[in-house]
Amino acid sequence: MIPQKFTISGSLGVLAGLGRDELTVDLSELIPDDAVTVAIRGDNGQGKSTLFNLALTPWREPPMLPGTVYDEFGPAGLRELEFSHGGRQYRSRIEIKQTPKTKSQKCTLHIHTDDGGWQSVTMPDNTVSDGKTATYDRCLEWVLGPRSLYYLAAFRAQNAPKLAEYTDPKGLMRDLLALDEPATLRESAKAVARELKREYEHVRAAYEKTEEQSHQLDNLTFRISTMECELPPLVRSKTESSELVALARAGFEKATTADADNVKVRQEREQMQQRIDAARSDGTRRVAQARADLANAEERVRQHANTTAATKKQIQADVKSATDRRDSAVAILEQRDEIQRAIIDADTLAAQVEKKETDLESLRTQYQQLTYMIGQKGKLESQIEANKREGLSLRSRCHEYEKRAEFVDVVPCKGVAPYDTCPALKEVHAAKGQIVTITSEMTAKRNEWADLNAQIDAMSGEIAKLTDETAVLRDQEQALAAVRRQLTTAQALAGKLPMIEQAQAARDNAVADIESLTARAVAAKRSATDTEIALTAAVADATDRLASVQADAETAVTNLKSQLDALPIPEPSSILAVARRKLEEAEQAMSDATSAADQAHADLAEARARAKALKADIDGAESVRQHAKYLADEIAHWNLLAVGMQGVIDLSIEDAGPAIAATANNLLTEAYGPRFSCRIVTQREQANGRLVECFDISVIDSESGLESSILQKSGGESVWLDKALSDAVGIYHQDAAGVHYEGLFADESEDGLTQERKAQFYRMDRAALALGGYSRKFFISHNPESWAMADAVIDVGRWAA
Repeated sequence: MIPQKFTISGSLGVLAGLGRDELTVDLSELIPDDAVTVAIRGDNGQGKSTLFNLALTPWREPPMLPGTVYDEFGPAGLRELEFSHGGRQYRSRIEIKQTPKTKSQKCTLHIHTDDGGWQSVTMPDNTVSDGKTATYDRCLEWVLGPRSLYYLAAFRAQNAPKLAEYTDPKGLMRDLLALDEPATLRESAKAVARELKREYEHVRAAYEKTEEQSHQLDNLTFRISTMECELPPLVRSKTESSELVALARAGFEKATTADADNVKVRQEREQMQQRIDAARSDGTRRVAQARADLANAEERVRQHANTTAATKKQIQADVKSATDRRDSAVAILEQRDEIQRAIIDADTLAAQVEKKETDLESLRTQYQQLTYMIGQKGKLESQIEANKREGLSLRSRCHEYEKRAEFVDVVPCKGVAPYDTCPALKEVHAAKGQIVTITSEMTAKRNEWADLNAQIDAMSGEIAKLTDETAVLRDQEQALAAVRRQLTTAQALAGKLPMIEQAQAARDNAVADIESLTARAVAAKRSATDTEIALTAAVADATDRLASVQADAETAVTNLKSQLDALPIPEPSSILAVARRKLEEAEQAMSDATSAADQAHADLAEARARAKALKADIDGAESVRQHAKYLADEIAHWNLLAVGMQGVIDLSIEDAGPAIAATANNLLTEAYGPRFSCRIVTQREQANGRLVECFDISVIDSESGLESSILQKSGGESVWLDKALSDAVGIYHQDAAGVHYEGLFADESEDGLTQERKAQFYRMDRAALALGGYSRKFFISHNPESWAMADAVIDVGRWAA
């Protein structure tokens, strides 16, 4: 298939790369008739691969697209290609329309007629390319062969399998030989076998369930016979228990009649017991009342004693208070003469205090003077200490200046002209001049110090004299304090003079109160004695009444108990209870026997029904057995088919291996000489000499004599080895299928080669064209060296808008 002319519109890649919504190119006008290799060049992003994959192929869904063909177009698109194949001219037209909800393609394949027109392709079975995708695909495969064969033998896209992408030589050959269909069939056969196995497992479970049901039927049959033997005794037990219930009911009725005679006796005894309880209760109540009366009488005695004691205590307190008032008044009256003397002494003492205060005034003035002089002496002493420090400082400075002055007299330059003006001796000359000044200041300080000492000595004499006089001041102050205390005592006694008359009246009142309280105490004692006698008598009466009530209550209860003992004793009620218990036991036994017999009847009926159902299930199990055998045969068939598909894959690779290796070696020899050759290994000899199955593609280097796997070659070597094998497989497939493609297509397959290797690569390319009978090859390349080796070059950039 060699493209002649194409039209493409609505392509997103062409619009992005060339800025054109529609592009029509007549390749027959651009490519010379004798051109064998045609290079397609262009900048990245200009749409080379888009044109290569969509415009130069008639297939609806090129397999190398990353998504679907709809992803490459907008809402509407057109792909139209005129191509030659097998000496005839064809035209494919694919119209694409899509919306967010719907996608559609209208496809037609035409053939050029002898009269210069176009008509739809019609297959021998009358299938016509009528615009439907199904008929288009069938007609295109009738013209070009299967799509997988075309893309394996004639079209090598940019993302076609490469040797560097494989780790398994067998997987590489499977992809190169397009053996995906047998592999898919193998997986499908295995999937069918798995589904059949799952169904078989289900059927086998049903079959095993039927066998289990047969075993259950045998056990159930034996159980039914056992139950039929056990049922008659249970029926007899039910009848016997019914008879025992009748006997027990008769005994219970007899015991009930006998128990009625004892009812009257029980009632009389119960009434007597109630009278006893009432008498006991009444006696308890009357005894409690008597005890309460006794407690009240005793409480009145205690209250009287407490009242008497309180009254006595209050009278004694009142007597003591009156006695204290009387004694206090007597004490004041006894001080009458002393108070009168204190009034006279108070005036005398007051005069003494006034005189002593006057005498002390001058002494206090002298004391203040002494305090002042002591302060002044302290200040003079501070001044003399400061004078002393300043004098010592001046003496130290004077000694320093004298030392410096001595240095002036002993320097070597003394008497020389610059001696007086020497800068180094300037400070020394100044110190010598300060000695006289400092000596004068020291003399003034000594005179000042002598004057201060004289003042201190004069003050010391005055201070000593005043100190002696201030000692007299302390004695006078102590004497004054003693006189003041005597005056205070005398004034206090003199202040009691008004209390003399009050004390006389208070003494008379207190004496009268004492006499009244004494009479009251005598009367209270007499009254308390009378009341105590009466209360003691009441306690004795309450004690006697309590004893009488207790004796009466005990007598009443004793008499009633004697009457209760005289009544007849009823028969025990246990006879009726025993009869009732026997009746209940007989009824329970009859209920148990009835339940057991009824349950046995029900179990037997259920067992018979279960046996009938099991027998029906077992009778229908024959179809299950037949279905299980059918599934087992089908599983074996599909397992064999799955193994057979793997064998088809292995045999296809093994059968194609020698022919592909021979063609690849011819291409390698044509391009690179005899250095490299390859062979396909399907058997490997073990150490024991036995052959085992294996698979590998080995490359032999005649220069080094080494043989290694094709997957272990370097990047450059893998490129041309990949090229040799791919071309060999394509030629093999064409020959095997009986289909011949005149055109080859390759997208950037020479990457990773040096300039020298590229020349060899294109020599091998032309050799492949010759061996395969191809007349033209289109290839995409970014390398200027590759363009120079091509017979014609198409620059995609020339079509940019």
